[in-house]
Amino acid sequence: CGYISGRWEGEVNGLQLFDWRPVAFNARLGTPPGYRGDRRITPRAVQNLSSLGGGSGVTSALSGGFLRVFKDFKYRQLGIACHLEQDVCQMGGVAPAPGGYYLIEGAGLPRINLIGSQGRVAWSKLLRQLERLGEGAALEVK
Repeated sequence: CGYISGRWEGEVNGLQLFDWRPVAFNARLGTPPGYRGDRRITPRAVQNLSSLGGGSGVTSALSGGFLRVFKDFKYRQLGIACHLEQDVCQMGGVAPAPGGYYLIEGAGLPRINLIGSQGRVAWSKLLRQLERLGEGAALEVK
């Protein structure tokens, strides 16, 4: 089981429904600007978040390298965004990054940066990934 400590806030704008299912919106979930509390994330939670945004480099380092010995990591900001239109989410994070967007912008040492690389994701695929995260109670926000 992984956990994330800190505060999150989110918003959904421009929500359009058809037959009670979303067909368009802009959504964001992440660390609030100006939040000064403790922010930590476990390696398992990093792996879970990477499944949503297509981040891969850090997860391979976590599974095989010395980073496994750390219980958790500090982060500066964390977040994910989705612009849904025509059954496709244009994915985003907290800031642009080389080759994608930051899902996690790390702080301190060792520093974990998770960069999402999937620009466009089918809405149905994203929902399945979120369901899988929820089925195993694999992610806990404290």
